[in-house]
Amino acid sequence: MNPSFCEITGFTAEQAIGRRPDLLASGRHGREFYTTMWRSLQDTGSWSGEICNRRKDGCEYLEWLSISVVRDAAGVIMHHVAVFADLSEHTAMRARIDWLASHDALTGLPNRASFIAALPGLLQRMGPGQCCAVLNLDLRRFQRLNETLGRTGGDRVLLALAERLRGYADGPGRLLARIAGDEFALAVAGLPDVAS
Repeated sequence: MNPSFCEITGFTAEQAIGRRPDLLASGRHGREFYTTMWRSLQDTGSWSGEICNRRKDGCEYLEWLSISVVRDAAGVIMHHVAVFADLSEHTAMRARIDWLASHDALTGLPNRASFIAALPGLLQRMGPGQCCAVLNLDLRRFQRLNETLGRTGGDRVLLALAERLRGYADGPGRLLARIAGDEFALAVAGLPDVAS
């Protein structure tokens, strides 16, 4: 045990020394996962990969784990040495990047790509005799507002508008997105078809 192990897992050295490695097991990996791990250790003398473990407080975390076997002069396995790196920060960063790829960072609304990707599903869920209205809201003279109030003031206006539009988009069959700097789109499906 080293101080990093204790800091990451929450276990003191006294609580962990002499215990089996399943002290950290999250229960997320099945028997096959561990069978493959142990087979690799037996056959090649090492294993490495991503594994989900559990801290003392019960929180799960991802780690990159590398295990090597230590053999005696006769080739008999005496010990296993494990080294791991906590991937929590990396995992959070990856999740944030994935979220930013589909959402607007300022308002938290879906972005243009998400809106376009979700629209066919919205249309498919409509019943016969229903239609969908797609509204495009473009703020006129927004650039002048930004120049007058500054970017922070402009952002406050966009946030207030996004919050107000959320009230209209709340419920099934509705989709709201910020599709450009000063443009929002709202799709409302399931409306009566005025043409019929």
